[in-house]
Amino acid sequence: MKVDAASVSLLFGDMRRLDQALESRSQSCHPLWILADGLVSTLRGIAQVIFVNNPVSGALILIGLFCSNVFTGVAAIVSVITALLCSKLFDQPQDALRAGLTSFSACLVGTVTVELVPALYHRPVTGALFFWIILMSALSVLVGCGLGNILGKFQLPAFTLPFNTVTAILFLCLHPPEATEVAAAPPNVTTDTVLWDQVLLGSVYSMGQVYAAYTLAGSVLIYLGCLLCSPVLTAASYVGALTGTLLGVAFSDPPYDSVYSGVWGYNGILAAEAIMFFMVPSVRSVLLALLNAVLATMIQAALAVSLKQASVIDR
Repeated sequence: MKVDAASVSLLFGDMRRLDQALESRSQSCHPLWILADGLVSTLRGIAQVIFVNNPVSGALILIGLFCSNVFTGVAAIVSVITALLCSKLFDQPQDALRAGLTSFSACLVGTVTVELVPALYHRPVTGALFFWIILMSALSVLVGCGLGNILGKFQLPAFTLPFNTVTAILFLCLHPPEATEVAAAPPNVTTDTVLWDQVLLGSVYSMGQVYAAYTLAGSVLIYLGCLLCSPVLTAASYVGALTGTLLGVAFSDPPYDSVYSGVWGYNGILAAEAIMFFMVPSVRSVLLALLNAVLATMIQAALAVSLKQASVIDR
C-alpha cells in the first residue's frame, strides 16, 4: 500500500486539521465523535506538560509513562479526564479543553503523586490514593482558573503553578505526623570520580523525570513525542536537560545518584522549553533559554534543602 507523504505530514506539528474535523463533527453530538474529541483532549493534556500540542505525541508519552509504572500511566489518564470534566463543568473554553491547557497540571498531580508518595512515605498505591489524586486534579482546575484570571491581567501564563500549589498541599497532608526520619547508613563512597557516561545518560532520564518517571525507554519515547511536534522544542529540552544535569554535578555531593537518575535536569528542560515556546527562535532567545535553565536549576538547588526537611517535592 502506497503511503501518501501529505497524509503522514498530518501527524506532525499541532495537527490543526484534526481539530477542525473534530470541531465540525462533535457538534452533531454523536457518541463516537464525542469520545474521539475526549481522547484527543486527554492525550493533549498529557503532552502539554512539555509544551507539546499533539495527540500522537501524547500517546507516545503515555506509553512512556506505562514503561515506568502501570499506575503512573493510569494516574495520568484518570487525572486528565477528571480535569477535563471539571473544566467542562465550569464552562472553560472548548479550544482550551481540546488543547489540554486546563488539564496538564492535573496530569502532573497524578504522575508525581503515584511515583513519589510510595517512595517518600512508604505507602502503597491504593484506591484511597487515587481518591486524593482525583480530588486534587479537580482542585488544580479551580486554582488554574483563579490564577488565570489574576495573571491574565498581566498577560502571564500560570504554567504549572496550579500543580505546584495543590500537590504541595497534598504531600503535606499525607505526611505522617508521627513519622520519624530513619537514619540511613552513610553511602559507601570509595571515590568522588564523576561517571560522565552516566551524566549523559542522566540528561536522557531527565525527560521522564518531568513526570517523576524514572525510565530510560519512557524518556526516549517522550523525547520522540516532543520531536514529532517540534524539533526546536526537542533541541531546547535536551540542552536544558544537559545544562541542569551538569550543574547538578557542581551542586551535589558524591556519589551523584540524583544526577545519574535525571533529577537535576527536568527543571532545565521546562525552563528552556518555555522560552523557546513563547519566543521566536533567535540567538537572543537561545541565550535566554540557556540562562533560564541555569536559573531554574540554581533555584532547585536552593529549595531542595528546605523542602526536603518537610518531605515536600521541589518541583
